[in-house]
Amino acid sequence: MNLRHRKRTALIVFLLCLPLALIAYFLFTFTNEKLNADEITNMEITSDGADAIVYTDRESISFYTELFLASSKLNSPMRELENEPAVKVRLEREDSVLTYVIYPELSETGCMFTDPRGVCYLIPKEDARAMLSRKEFSFLYVASALPELTIVSGSSSTEILPVSYGWYYKKQDGTYEQYKEKPVTEGGEYARIYSNRSNSMTFSRKPDELSVTITDKDGNILPQTELGPLVFGNDTVLKVTVNATWLRTGAGNCDGSASYDFELLYDIPAILTLSSDTAQIGGGVVINVRFLNEDETVTLKSGLDLGELYFTENEGVKTAVLGVADTNFPGKYEIEYTIGDNTDYFDLTVAGKTQDERAEIYRMSVSDELYEQALSDSAKAELNGIIESIYSTAPEKTYSVLGFAKPVSSGKLVQPYGTRVIANVNNTTDTHLFYAIGNTYSVDKEAGVYAAAKGRIAYTGECGTLGKVVIIDHGCGVFSWYCGLSSIERGEGTEVGPSTLLGKAGVNPYDNTSTVVFCVTAGKVFINPIP
Repeated sequence: MNLRHRKRTALIVFLLCLPLALIAYFLFTFTNEKLNADEITNMEITSDGADAIVYTDRESISFYTELFLASSKLNSPMRELENEPAVKVRLEREDSVLTYVIYPELSETGCMFTDPRGVCYLIPKEDARAMLSRKEFSFLYVASALPELTIVSGSSSTEILPVSYGWYYKKQDGTYEQYKEKPVTEGGEYARIYSNRSNSMTFSRKPDELSVTITDKDGNILPQTELGPLVFGNDTVLKVTVNATWLRTGAGNCDGSASYDFELLYDIPAILTLSSDTAQIGGGVVINVRFLNEDETVTLKSGLDLGELYFTENEGVKTAVLGVADTNFPGKYEIEYTIGDNTDYFDLTVAGKTQDERAEIYRMSVSDELYEQALSDSAKAELNGIIESIYSTAPEKTYSVLGFAKPVSSGKLVQPYGTRVIANVNNTTDTHLFYAIGNTYSVDKEAGVYAAAKGRIAYTGECGTLGKVVIIDHGCGVFSWYCGLSSIERGEGTEVGPSTLLGKAGVNPYDNTSTVVFCVTAGKVFINPIP
């Protein structure tokens, strides 16, 4: 082998070995790097689910750097670490950031960490004991937290916060720490139990000493000290005072006491009944509910297009009219209803012709201007705005339910509710399909228009779709609408009785005849005003 060949071979070998040398040098340098607390400018510690704690003081930084340096390297972890609670310690230096991950264990002999390279170490027992007593590891003492007081009613439960407490738990270094994590209340706690369920008051750890006082709304002390034996004939509000003490006995590592004051509602579940189990398409069903509390709502779930429920007081019960929209189909439907924590079902049979099955068709021609004013999307939005406005204020009382008189003393029904209306714009093929939302009556010029039932005037005004209109609130979520008036005789807020004069009939802009349109909404759904 000549000299040139030997030199070339030596160069190739050197180049091939260079990466290995660099890797070996890096490992040697990193492995032997000594942590120096003085070089750490900032330390950030984050435990599972908690906010980061930042330390800049030398004492805390030195504690962790010395702990890391004093630990023993492990060939493999002592246990599976994948699902273990972890605490990340982030050490910031001017030239780099080092992240250590600690896997704590209250046994003190099983605390480990991994260094920035992923190498696992075992923390000495004495260092582990000191580490586990620091605040960043307080999450490990959850089992030593103040016991929870829970009011249980069937499958429902409500935790009650204390008004005051003193609680202490034993740390790994043998000292006792005051527990302060549980929030306190000023006495505004509230719970509900139901008369048809098993009811109890439970602690997550049974107190060694317990006193319970239950009083009625007048302050009279009841003989019962447990919830199970309570029996009342009506919804009843009670006040409950509880004082509990836990003693430090045997191997116990926590003790203290707590006081609780809360309001308890003994609730007889609401009872829902229907006026009928059958409803017409575009009709309404009266729903009565007994024992419905002020903070309870009735929610429905079904395959039907239904109106919302607005309840008002009605001779000892609360009543709402459920509107069945004109868009529904016949059939028997199961309706799920939920009141508070209670869910049940009822069946409702819907009958009648669908929109496409009806024979009544009304054709009319409108100008571009009239279409934009009365039938366009902007006109519909204006009408929907009025609907939202009248339903935005909770109804005050029940004036009447269903069963309306004709709003005019004489007159012919020329376009009944649900009629298919085909509007041609300027006598062209530009057609639009609508369905009549009320009854249209042909009347004498300036004929009187009267309230169809007792109620209170909720709205007077004018809109593009309906012209001048008066709307009466009857309670139960039902409003009657008197549309196309030439004049209005009564103002908003006025209570009216049947046959009270509301205004005079106006002129129909589509055919220049004297007409009145009478509509009824139940829970924002237009229904047949006079079935």
